[in-house]
Amino acid sequence: MGRRDHRVNDSIQVIYQAPNRSSGETVVVEIYLPSGVKDSSFPDFTLTERGSSGTYVGEFTPDALGEWQAIIHLDDGSGQVTKRYSVGSYDVTGVGVAVEDVESKVDIIDSVIDGMDTQVDQMDGQLDTIEGKIDSINTQVGSIDSPPMVS
Repeated sequence: MGRRDHRVNDSIQVIYQAPNRSSGETVVVEIYLPSGVKDSSFPDFTLTERGSSGTYVGEFTPDALGEWQAIIHLDDGSGQVTKRYSVGSYDVTGVGVAVEDVESKVDIIDSVIDGMDTQVDQMDGQLDTIEGKIDSINTQVGSIDSPPMVS
């Protein structure tokens, strides 16, 4: 299915820079479905200018998977720009957040394993001590079992 930059049923911000940063324009957006048909449930809408910057913004919410298209232009039809929006059941940002969550959990697991390794090392040291004591007892038992010879 390829890379999806937007998730279905989440709003998508449309940004348009007017030719020559022209301010005070009426900027129209036409939305086309992934099938290439103009979306009748989305009437054309206008964008709102940010200050008097010549940059216009608005949003729409796709309700189906696929490649959506927005044709953006001034109300006289000039300055036309076409933008595509790839929409899926997930988006790149959502996947990134999920990966970060998994990485965080892996870090926690690594920390727990490190703690277990430390405990195993401590147990190994204790076993070495116990083995040393058993060897000492065996030596003592061996000397009891073999009393010195009297001549």
